[in-house]
Amino acid sequence: HDALPISNAAIAHELRTPLTILRGRLQGLKDNYFTPSEAEFSILISQTETLARIVEDLRTLSLSINQKLILNYTMEDLSAIISEVLDFITPDFEALGIKIDYEIQSLNTYIDKDRIKQALLAAIQNVKIHAAEGRYIKVRLFQNKKFAQIEIIDNGNGLPEDKLVLAKERFWRNDDSRSRNFGGTGLGLSVINAIIVSHKGKLNIANNKPHGLKIEMVIPIKSNL
Repeated sequence: HDALPISNAAIAHELRTPLTILRGRLQGLKDNYFTPSEAEFSILISQTETLARIVEDLRTLSLSINQKLILNYTMEDLSAIISEVLDFITPDFEALGIKIDYEIQSLNTYIDKDRIKQALLAAIQNVKIHAAEGRYIKVRLFQNKKFAQIEIIDNGNGLPEDKLVLAKERFWRNDDSRSRNFGGTGLGLSVINAIIVSHKGKLNIANNKPHGLKIEMVIPIKSNL
């Protein structure tokens, strides 16, 4: 990735939507326009979680750009981490009518567990945007020579070929309004790239034939450090 700074304008753009929603809902509660309820509080919590995710993504990118992203390596089973992430996001996806299938094998390697979880969540959230049309996501984990390969595939519309090369750039979106509707921040793929590259791995983004998008996270398998 490049070493260009993250612009203040881009950061403001990311924070504006959740802050506007929070302010509007809180003002509505104050003015008795909205009735306090479990559903209303869930909306508020969701927006604060979005803000927290944006802040952590920005922190990760800033550390990566300045070559200060320090990884805390431990021996982990990648399949257990993926299962944990899938358990966390499945109810949200089911509510949207998106089916999640998976094919994962046990693979042990030295990684930063929290960072890999962050990358997985960002990848699956990104694919959720594109899965809106196809209503299907598949997650795969397998060994490819000396690498662990994680694939997240949907059967939506994919991306135009000329935009695939832009997808890892910070704050890039193919469809701003759709991304907003499905929780995208425009940071996800660049954050994933920073985390995977810091693990000496590689992030690949491609259209999955005959249709859909495929995100590949390729990480070296290490038995010791």
